[in-house]
Amino acid sequence: MNNQISICYLCGEDLVPDEGNTSMDHVPMKQIYARRLRSEYNLSNLLTLPTHRQCNQSYQQDEDYFVYNLHLSAYSNSGRAISQDIISRMRDDENLGLVGRVRSQISQIVSPNGTRLNRMDASRIARITWKIVRGLFFYETDRFLPENTPINCKPPIIFWKNRLESGIQSGDDWEQFNLIRQNPSRGVYPKIFDYKYCQVPTEENPDEYIWAWGMWLWDTIALLTFFKDS
Repeated sequence: MNNQISICYLCGEDLVPDEGNTSMDHVPMKQIYARRLRSEYNLSNLLTLPTHRQCNQSYQQDEDYFVYNLHLSAYSNSGRAISQDIISRMRDDENLGLVGRVRSQISQIVSPNGTRLNRMDASRIARITWKIVRGLFFYETDRFLPENTPINCKPPIIFWKNRLESGIQSGDDWEQFNLIRQNPSRGVYPKIFDYKYCQVPTEENPDEYIWAWGMWLWDTIALLTFFKDS
């Protein structure tokens, strides 16, 4: 924890630790790192930022939805470890309602090659994607990003058996993906979570920049977010 952090990265308001209303938020959320892998690889260097407790808790249900939904497409060692976590939580009767809702959405979409894909609530996925980006941006730049900043949050890009099967919507999307991918990795545990970013001048004004952020989950799923620098 950086003891110099004095504001909540989620709302931008001052933190007052003595009032007991602060909490430490994992960026990204801790449940992305499966319990087995946290133990196996001694994942003790996860990023945390101080927030208001209420701000942090306001994202909890969408964070659960984010992990439950996206892990269904993660056919990797770290993705399968998340499945083990979820099965364990089901045995403990945790979040059974959420699991049921996510499962009811499986097999609603079939890709051109016959692969079954998830149908998902894009707004909830985007909300948590943007939350993570805001936390990483704050960590990297010491600058607060309002939640209502105009953004372009792309649909998840999913790699099936080392082949790209979904998520790329156009040639421009592919160029943007490669633009981010060629930058250095910033994540500590890249097989579980990694991120990269860069700045690109806008076509309208070379003195204005677009931030381009890419995050990789479980070595399978890429999430791209773009927003204009203020």
